[in-house]
Amino acid sequence: MRMLSKTLLLAWVVFLTNAMPGTVRIQAAMPLPWQDQDIGAVVLVGSATYAGGLFTVLGSGDDIWDVADGVHFVFQSLDGDGEILLRVVTQDMSTHAWAKAGVMIRETLNADSAQAMMVVTPGQGTSFQYRMSAGQLSTDATPGNGVIAPCWLKMVRSGDTLTGYLSADGSTWVEQGIITIPMANPVYLGMVVTAHNNAALSTATFDNVQVVTPQKTAPSIIVQPQSLSMGDGGKATFSVTASGSLPLSYQWQFKGANLAGANGTTLTLDPVLASQAGVYNVVVTNSLGSIVSSNAVLTVISDTTPPTVTGRNLLLLRLTPVRENCFCVRFIGAEFTPL
Repeated sequence: MRMLSKTLLLAWVVFLTNAMPGTVRIQAAMPLPWQDQDIGAVVLVGSATYAGGLFTVLGSGDDIWDVADGVHFVFQSLDGDGEILLRVVTQDMSTHAWAKAGVMIRETLNADSAQAMMVVTPGQGTSFQYRMSAGQLSTDATPGNGVIAPCWLKMVRSGDTLTGYLSADGSTWVEQGIITIPMANPVYLGMVVTAHNNAALSTATFDNVQVVTPQKTAPSIIVQPQSLSMGDGGKATFSVTASGSLPLSYQWQFKGANLAGANGTTLTLDPVLASQAGVYNVVVTNSLGSIVSSNAVLTVISDTTPPTVTGRNLLLLRLTPVRENCFCVRFIGAEFTPL
């Protein structure tokens, strides 16, 4: 029975390794956290292996272009900023002049995903290409530079900005294209190979593959909100300065309770009311945790000077409350001098 279980397990692994397009493969030779899969309508199943620092990737597919991709993708997830750089060591020159091998950052693993990539081709040099949103037509910046493998390629994500680079030596990088594409985290970055020919498999090899991400830090408060004394009816503004890995979110509190809509680096009260006197603070949060600011006390100074009206033969018509501690007074009379 145990032998049968092992046989079934082996059969299951073999099935997954040779599964239909779109299935993530289990490859014992692939170093974690790398995964690989075919994306889009590919006819021939692609594959990826790793040995001695060299990735060997085989991919079919019509192209990485138009409104959807046909490609083999070796990838890992990325949450936030980061970059991937590598050397394309070799590329199959026989499947099409527009066969592609290189680096890509894409929002999803769907064929029509927003993406940007830096690739080399057998006959068109290098190319920076992108799709702004799911299902949109692709755009490229192809300089016709005649570059073929081996060459160094890099893609960088900083916020919503994606930039492609080319290098002859892996040290000096030249920007090839830049585009702003909002993508929800996590995104996927990695190596792509397409044959530009769905009846063939194109092979490319990659080495010196590096994924670089900035060190993430929990939020910290650099400048604390300060206590204020303000007359009622005035304008009070609290502010905070924080650092930490982006994105940072803010939630202001009054007497320990969240203030609805108070989610910025400043909190403004205008006009100040006597009922708003008390303790304020702000909670700053990112993916690594939260920090609460020191308390800032708002002291509201009420104007106790009684209102006066000068004139003769005055008659009070109406006393209307406008807001807390503020009334509208209407008089008639022979002479009236407002203050």
